[in-house]
Formats: sequence, structure tokens, C-alpha cells
Amino acid sequence: MIVEITNRECAWPPAIENLQKCVPTPFLIMIGTGSQEEMDAALNLKAEAFLAKPVEPKLLAMAFRQVRKRLELESQVERCKSGQIEFNKNWKSRCSVKRKPLPRRI
Repeated sequence: MIVEITNRECAWPPAIENLQKCVPTPFLIMIGTGSQEEMDAALNLKAEAFLAKPVEPKLLAMAFRQVRKRLELESQVERCKSGQIEFNKNWKSRCSVKRKPLPRRI
């Protein structure tokens, strides 16, 4: 979820909290003017990133890459927990996937 804070919004922190309770959101990126109030609220709402206006496209892309990496890691952890992936305890290696071989195409 990406939220842009405007000066007209006075009750946005509770609205975001209520939305997060109703709908599971995998991430929250907040965009605002950079005031202390906005940044404190972003931290309290556990936002992945807070970007100050005007938003640079490269910074927004970096925030998305960071979110994607976190979601991939969380997915791997869940697959390890469920037994879909076997964790190799060698610190240099990653989890090894237990998959059935795909049928060969001719």
C-alpha cells in the first residue's frame, strides 16, 4: 500500500491502522512533506519507507526492491517452516528446494 499524505488529511493515521486491521497489506510506503509528525506516524505504522515530496522515481524503485526482497525472504522462511524447503545448515549455502523433476518436453 502506498499512502500520500496531504495537508487536508488530519485523521490519516487511525484510518491506515483500521485498514491494516481489515485488509492484510504486505507493505506500506508513505509519502509526505517530511514533517516530524509524518515521519513519527510512518514509524508507528511500521512503514517500509517514508519518502519526502517530490518523490524521486529512483527512490521509489529502491523502496519497491527492498519490499520485494523482504517478501521473498519471508516466503522462503515460510516454505522452510512448512517443509517445502529443506534448510542446509552450511552457512555458505541457501535453502535447497525439494521439488519433483519437471517432465521433459520434446
